[in-house]
Amino acid sequence: ILMLKCDVKYQLYYSNDIDLKDFETDFENTPVVLIKINELIKIDFTGKGDFKLFLVTPEFLSDTKNVDTIEAQAKEESVIILIQDDKTNIPLNEKYVFSFINGLKPKRILHKTLEKGFKSFVEKEKIHNLEKRLFLAEEDVQELQTIAIKMSTEKDIDKLLNLILRRCIDITTSDAGSLYLLDKDKDNNRILKFMLSQNFSLNIDSVKFTLPLNKKSIAGYVAITKEILNIPDSYNLKDGAEYT
Repeated sequence: ILMLKCDVKYQLYYSNDIDLKDFETDFENTPVVLIKINELIKIDFTGKGDFKLFLVTPEFLSDTKNVDTIEAQAKEESVIILIQDDKTNIPLNEKYVFSFINGLKPKRILHKTLEKGFKSFVEKEKIHNLEKRLFLAEEDVQELQTIAIKMSTEKDIDKLLNLILRRCIDITTSDAGSLYLLDKDKDNNRILKFMLSQNFSLNIDSVKFTLPLNKKSIAGYVAITKEILNIPDSYNLKDGAEYT
């Protein structure tokens, strides 16, 4: 009946003066859960991944407590108001109203209204997530620009390396990080030189050391292949890995 994604939780709260018994079987094989409102104040409006619509009557909204609770906690355009005739004297801020429907019959009117209401939530969440990702990406670009400016102006190499590592940790939202530089030993062999580390969970004193530039170490493997490695557990490497 409703063309909705099943990996999302949809909840329809309806006021106790509305009878939806004739609709219960319609929603049996859908991701929509029908919940009669007994005490609005007990509803959890903040559940992540939940989309809540409210089907209420003007009589239900005549109670100022119900109106205050919805306006304080519900999302905008989440309320469907069931009316019989006039809709001019609804004591609810119009920004919370998604739609008005005149009666519950024919059933397809309620079905379509619910489908549109829930889909509007899904689309708004997609837009919100995209805007959030764009904002974070813009912050990352600004961080990289800061590093680029410092690389051309900072004369203290230790300060510069600390800045680069700290910004990399921030951008990747990591807890710790280490920085290696490509170098050559006295025999002109290419090596990796450990320069510094930063760890926000453990207080570890780091000592500079060198590694041969080969694929036997994780740092060496990344330096040679220029691949990004995502290792869930560095103490339990997958079978066949070239690095240890």
